[in-house]
Parts: sequence; structure tokens; C-alpha cells
Amino acid sequence: MIPTTRRRPAKGSRGLTLVNLLVALAILAILLAIAMPSFTDMAQKLRLRGAAFQLLETVHQGKSEAIKRNLDSISLKFINETGGGWCYRLTDVPNSCTACALVDGSGNPIDQTNKCDINGDGIVRGGDSSAFSSVTATANFGGNTTLSVPGRRNSFTAGNGRFALGDDLAICVVTSNVGRARICTPNDKGTIWGVDACGGTVCAN
Repeated sequence: MIPTTRRRPAKGSRGLTLVNLLVALAILAILLAIAMPSFTDMAQKLRLRGAAFQLLETVHQGKSEAIKRNLDSISLKFINETGGGWCYRLTDVPNSCTACALVDGSGNPIDQTNKCDINGDGIVRGGDSSAFSSVTATANFGGNTTLSVPGRRNSFTAGNGRFALGDDLAICVVTSNVGRARICTPNDKGTIWGVDACGGTVCAN
């Protein structure tokens, strides 16, 4: 009879025990709890940056459209709707452009597309609150919510379009009468990476 030998399991090869797994999960939960506020803060700031840069791009687009069409200016109109929704539109008929929605509650087209466009081309240019969850928007351009975007002239009405998220974060697109548009954060609000402070009381509440 040939004797058989039993191999003892090598030390340390038993794998994870339930205790090991629970400890690892507890450590992971602690790390996530520490990191979560930072992730939330970063996401909010990125959302605000996105809103501001889209508005700045729309201002430049308005200038290009005015030059291309040989117009003295094109209007950039902010609209705040009941319920907290907002939008802004490039249009040559700002008095007729009064609503953000392009369809009614049943999905039927409403008569806004050709009122919030340029020369009746049916193209809607601008931004909407639906793309920036929880972000609020206000505008003040010399006491108005409409900015006249010049074509070949290099002057704006001094003012700002302001986006906010809660009480602590805000970002602005500030226009000056020397023809400059820039993005900045109000001095009394939290900093946002890559964005300079406005300085003084510019864009303050």
C-alpha cells in the first residue's frame, strides 16, 4: 500500500474572511463620506462654469451674426418664467420674444420659434435652464434684461448676466462699455477654479 500525504494549506492562502470584508467596506464608506462633499462642490462649480461659458459664447455668436447680416446690433434677451425656468435668446425682435418654450404642454408647437430667432430663420440660439439643474439666472444691463450686442461697433451696455447655485456660489458674464465681455465670480461668493474674481462690487447682489 502506497502511503498518502496530505498537504497543509500554505499560510496566508485562506483568502478574505467576513471580518476582513467588513473592515474593508467600513474603510471605503468612511473615504466616500469624506470625499462626497468635495465631489458635490466640484460638480456644482462645473455646472456654473458651463452656464457662464455658454452665455459668453452666445454673446460672441450674436456679434458674428450682426456683422454677417450687416445689422447694427442683435438683442440677447433673458426671459424668466413662472416656476423658476429661464432662458436667453438671440433675436432681432426682442419685444415679440416672450417665452422659452417652443411647444405647449401637449407637445404642439407654439408661435415662439420665429419670434426668438433672427430675420425669421427659425433657428433658436441661446441657452436654457433645463441644461443646468438648480441654477438660477438674472440679468441687469443698464436696468434692462436685454443686452444689445453690437455688430461692428465695439461697445456694450455695462451690466451682467448672473448665474447662481444656492447662497454661496455665483458666476457672472460682465459686459463693459468699452466692448469687453468677461467671466468672473462676485467677491462675496465662493471661488471657482480658473475664474477670476470680479473685483469690488461688480455683479454683487
